[in-house]
Amino acid sequence: MGTYSQYVVFFEVSQKGYEWWFPALGLLFVLFGWMIDKMFRRSSWALFRYWSFSGTMMLWFGCLWTLVVFGISFPRYVGAQYAYRTGHYAVVEGHVTDFDPMTYDHPKECFTVSSQRFCYSDDVLKPGFNQTASHSGPIRDGLPVRISYADNTILRLEIKEND
Repeated sequence: MGTYSQYVVFFEVSQKGYEWWFPALGLLFVLFGWMIDKMFRRSSWALFRYWSFSGTMMLWFGCLWTLVVFGISFPRYVGAQYAYRTGHYAVVEGHVTDFDPMTYDHPKECFTVSSQRFCYSDDVLKPGFNQTASHSGPIRDGLPVRISYADNTILRLEIKEND
């Protein structure tokens, strides 16, 4: 009996949840700012009034951070989920070429499949695949893959295996 090859799904965007922790970091500033403001607001000492002002500024920064980061990242997440669910994506198949791994001096990992270039990083909040080789990602030169993508976001990564 001969051998045959099939693709195995390594990543699928529908299995990835929204990374809520990043916008939620701002809520820590809101909490600490509110606590500092409450502790020092009624003091007659100038230093304590300064701390109250600092707490207020921290509170406003936290609100702004949470709203801006959520306002940017959540629509991207929903868009990627929608594109995958409705089939509004392109598919490219072939071998990985021009693999450029993430290093200290090069903060993104990039590669090409059939003239389509993909770049991503573990350090960037992105709704699609972003697991670099330095963090146990599977991508390497010569790897046979099939990639479903929209707006350069990898929605599904399949790797060919020989049985």
